[in-house]
Amino acid sequence: MPEPDLIQQQRAILRTFRQVTAQRAQAEADAETRRETEREVAEVALNQVRQEAGDQLGKTRKIIDKAGVVLKKWQKVLENVVPLPAPSRPGSDPPTEMRLFVSRADEALKTLKGNLPPVEEGRIQIAEGPYDVRLASILLLLMLLFAGAIIVAISNQAASGSWASVAILLLFLGLVLLLNTIYGRRTISRIRKLYGDLLQVAADAEYWYRRWLEQAQEIHRHQQAQAQTRYQQAVDNAVQTFQREMVQLHSTFAAFTARAVSLAPTWGDPFWQDWVPVPTIPPVARVGDLRAGIDMDYFLLPALLPFPSERSLLFKATGDSKPAAIQSLLLRLLATIPPGKLRFTFIDPIGLGQNAAAFMHLADYDEALVTGKAWTEPQHIEARLADLTEHMENVIQKYLRNQYATIEDYNAQAGEVAEPYRVLVVFDFPANFSEAAARRLVSIAQN
Repeated sequence: MPEPDLIQQQRAILRTFRQVTAQRAQAEADAETRRETEREVAEVALNQVRQEAGDQLGKTRKIIDKAGVVLKKWQKVLENVVPLPAPSRPGSDPPTEMRLFVSRADEALKTLKGNLPPVEEGRIQIAEGPYDVRLASILLLLMLLFAGAIIVAISNQAASGSWASVAILLLFLGLVLLLNTIYGRRTISRIRKLYGDLLQVAADAEYWYRRWLEQAQEIHRHQQAQAQTRYQQAVDNAVQTFQREMVQLHSTFAAFTARAVSLAPTWGDPFWQDWVPVPTIPPVARVGDLRAGIDMDYFLLPALLPFPSERSLLFKATGDSKPAAIQSLLLRLLATIPPGKLRFTFIDPIGLGQNAAAFMHLADYDEALVTGKAWTEPQHIEARLADLTEHMENVIQKYLRNQYATIEDYNAQAGEVAEPYRVLVVFDFPANFSEAAARRLVSIAQN
């Protein structure tokens, strides 16, 4: 039996809608992938900068550590040496500056090593601090005073020639001590300056290290923001495209809904207030509504099934909605099929007939409409399925034979519903189904 054109139209609408929805979902997924890729690239770049900047700063710190080892005997005279604040040079490139200061630190250490005088144990150590310089100055002053006293005595002819030699020796020693003191001061000053230059280079390196990281982090934030902006633009474009296509589908939806409502109105439609039994069977049965759309962009589309149909129908539901969906469909079949031309067989092993209780009122008019009651026990279930199988055998051999493919074809040829439709309703399958009952159910579904 050919499928009703309304069902074909429903399939076409749903197929188009799935394509439109898939295109939007794919566009959003692609945008998400691009954003994550760009974020990962930005993160990798930031980590590379951190690694390189850390390596450059580590080289500078190693040079400073080497200088500390070299200047171990000079620590007292270098205690108060501090670098100046690093100058801010707008427009400078932090990576270039950082690498430059590493090389400068190495050169400064070499220069410092080349200007250090030899310091030996057992000699006067000018490097031992300002107190040695003071002692040398005091000794020099005493020598000069003593030498001056001798010279005065000689000039007054109060001293012999030996004292003159002593005076000359003291003057010579004083001169040597004076020169040594001057040399020591200059040496200390030079070492302090060179050490200060080295510390300044290190301080500048620390400054440009921070500037380098700040620059990299700013670039990273900018890249992340750009990735988010591009992602949002792509998503917005996908949504706009989806909305435009949904608007184009609106007229198709409206035409389909109008036809569907004329054949299968909603339960709230005024049509049911003046309902009378119908003489013919509509080509479709309505099982509810399909929500076609994403988020707030959607249409409610009548959900139709071909009836009569060669297909079985499986409901998957939980909670209180489980029997309601089936009951709604069964009630609609009762309202759209000529009276007496529909037979129900209910199997309700868990609900003990409660799920089919509303339809048991039909037994007050004709028990055949519901085959007596809702069946729950395994032996009764198997018996009812055996009855249906036997009935199907009779229909196939008595009515259809090799002349008609389905019971619908036979009824169409007869011009009326000569043979009532049989509807098997099973709740909570496979509860209380024996292996034989399950095989019979499969056979019924296949035929």
